[in-house]
Amino acid sequence: MSGRSQLLELYRIGLDAVHAGRAVKSLLDTRPTPEHPVHLLAAGKAACPMAAAALEAWGTWIVTAHAVTKDGYATSVERCTVVEASHPLPDERSIAAADHALEVARALHEDDELLVLISGGASALWAAPVNGVSLEELCDRTQRWLDRQIPIHEINAQRRRLSRIKGGGLAEAAQPAKCLTLAVSDVAGDPPELIGSGPTVSDDARIVGEYHVVASLDHALHAIEARASAEGLRVRNLGQRLSGPMDEVVAELVAAVESAAADGLDLIVVGGEPTVEVGGDGRGGRAMQLALELGAALPKIDCLAAGTDGTDGPTDAAGGFWDRDVSRSAQAQGLDVSAYIANNDAYTFLKQTGGLLMTGPTNTNVTDICLIQLR
Repeated sequence: MSGRSQLLELYRIGLDAVHAGRAVKSLLDTRPTPEHPVHLLAAGKAACPMAAAALEAWGTWIVTAHAVTKDGYATSVERCTVVEASHPLPDERSIAAADHALEVARALHEDDELLVLISGGASALWAAPVNGVSLEELCDRTQRWLDRQIPIHEINAQRRRLSRIKGGGLAEAAQPAKCLTLAVSDVAGDPPELIGSGPTVSDDARIVGEYHVVASLDHALHAIEARASAEGLRVRNLGQRLSGPMDEVVAELVAAVESAAADGLDLIVVGGEPTVEVGGDGRGGRAMQLALELGAALPKIDCLAAGTDGTDGPTDAAGGFWDRDVSRSAQAQGLDVSAYIANNDAYTFLKQTGGLLMTGPTNTNVTDICLIQLR
């Protein structure tokens, strides 16, 4: 097995290693039975599998459960109320979900426990603007941040200052109840105050209660490296190096490929979130843009670049491939890849050349994975 099929298998290995539900259950199964009634609040793209796993692990000790997730990501979870809201821009449902979470927290007593489950997307799905900031203003600011492709850790730092639930607001509302937070990290380095904008982490980065990162990008990258090595591939794991402007990321990866080729390696594994300054009016996302730019710079590689949540930008694709089939199709149709790159229209190019990766919701979100196979 080689090329696209092998890259897809390795990508799925990475996703399996950070399945949010299994990560939650694995941790809770190691803990003693709760001493008090537990109230569960979950927010994010992986809210449903995380809530389902917690309810399976702790059973009837969980007396109330509420989850909010992105439109299209909701699944039925027994004994849990599930609602959907907008992402990446919040909407009225996001405010309602956050207000409800704060109401649940405020009603808790010293002999209650609060279990908070956070995953990527929580910042938009729990929106509780501070007094004086309207939903319209919050959306306008968020859209400007996204258009400028400001890194997520900087966006979440701004979000904390504009919210009643972020920056420890949820944990403060729950006091004196005991609080346990489990998170699937979509932020480089896994800083707890920035994952979901830190609803249980105060403005001075003090964690309220217990906090555990149960799945992160490093877990996925190491799982891919291990499987690829077991299959006989010579692998270089660059870690969370997909950070910064896209042109700088591509230049770094081109150099990495040249170095790997000189060393006789077969595969580069890397992850993170590059930033794209959007200047065109096309359709795409950062992972698809990365696949095209790498393909344009290194046409004789096989590459998979995709989000781990199953969506790349405002599209229905997880990401895309660059390989022989994409290259040949583009040539046969007379498509100029550089024009699609300039117009930020990677989705259209990859759709026309058969290079889209479609997964649907993946039950996790630990940013993006890029796999580059040398030929």
